[in-house]
Amino acid sequence: MAYSAMTALGLPPKKRSLKARLQAGEKVYGGFLVTQTPFFAEMMGLVGYDYVVVDLEHGPGETKAALQCLRALEAVGTPAIIRVGFNDQVLLKKALDLGPAGVIVPMVQNAERAAFAVSCCRYPPRGIRGAHPFVRATKFGLDKSYVHSYENDLLIICQIESAQAVDLIHEIAAVDGVDGLMIGPRDLSASIGCFADPTNPSLAVLIDKAEKAVLSSPRKVFLKGIARPELDPPPALYKRGYDIVSGTMDVVLFTTAALADIKAHRPLPLQAASTATAAASSSSTVTAEANGVHPAPHTNGGDVKEYSSEDDDIHPNSGAITNGNHCHTAANGQHNAIANLLAGLSSGEPSPAVSFSNGDHANGGDIQNAQSVNAHGYQLLSKPIISS
Repeated sequence: MAYSAMTALGLPPKKRSLKARLQAGEKVYGGFLVTQTPFFAEMMGLVGYDYVVVDLEHGPGETKAALQCLRALEAVGTPAIIRVGFNDQVLLKKALDLGPAGVIVPMVQNAERAAFAVSCCRYPPRGIRGAHPFVRATKFGLDKSYVHSYENDLLIICQIESAQAVDLIHEIAAVDGVDGLMIGPRDLSASIGCFADPTNPSLAVLIDKAEKAVLSSPRKVFLKGIARPELDPPPALYKRGYDIVSGTMDVVLFTTAALADIKAHRPLPLQAASTATAAASSSSTVTAEANGVHPAPHTNGGDVKEYSSEDDDIHPNSGAITNGNHCHTAANGQHNAIANLLAGLSSGEPSPAVSFSNGDHANGGDIQNAQSVNAHGYQLLSKPIISS
């Protein structure tokens, strides 16, 4: 009745909840939104994640920032879960009033703290959640059925993040109202002193113990996990029985794509390129065999000493080569363009571009992976070096 009235008012009809999909046996895949940026939230929804966690624990924003992200996700039909900063009555109340599909409560150490979290999510007499009829969760009072249906739709997930919590996980899973338990591998590793060692065997044993406890619980509890792409990717988690998997987050997606773009396309300054080339051929000796032109001897892994040519027609721009690059004469012994380029670089003036082809010089070549040297003194490498 209430929803037919909502539809008549032009409001969208109620969709099947994320919790209902899980209860029907679906496995879902999502990501974390740490920046609380509505644009990123909208994009994550548009590309097809089953849900997005708006992270108020490690993200910089508060409830108001989360609101804008929930609006963006709702516009593209993607359920939002809010991870609050702490197991706190006020934080949970404010998060729930926004109307998310679920909440994640961090650092739940025992059954008592789990029961407290559930109580904060329920109205009296079943809990201690502050009641207000005109909040976003109730469509500002238009959804009269909310107070009767929210328990069926709201997903309450408690995080297991310490060795102590793993020891008591059977008791936590037995608490009425706890729908899911999230295994947090990073905090678990910190709790046993191996945060800097994610491959520590003790961590693997602890995670395995937690997983088996949840999966063997007499009361059905959804198992949620955070994938670690190189150590524990999403397929491995699903195979072990996880129902809810988070595989990435907005900041990781952006920085990974940005680094890949830089590595593929950023021009490397000539000085850095020379260092990379010298390192690759540190003990090489350059020799010229054509037309009697004698190149400078290389010492100390790529230093170039001064030399001069007796024939200006063959080598008109003789003198000191200061950039440390290894260079080869061409098959006919004439290397005017290279000499002009290096002389121009030493004087600060632009020089004509000279192309190389991956060491395709006479006698095998000493410039490796070089593609071109442009008029502004940048050498483009097939694999640019990015300092971290």
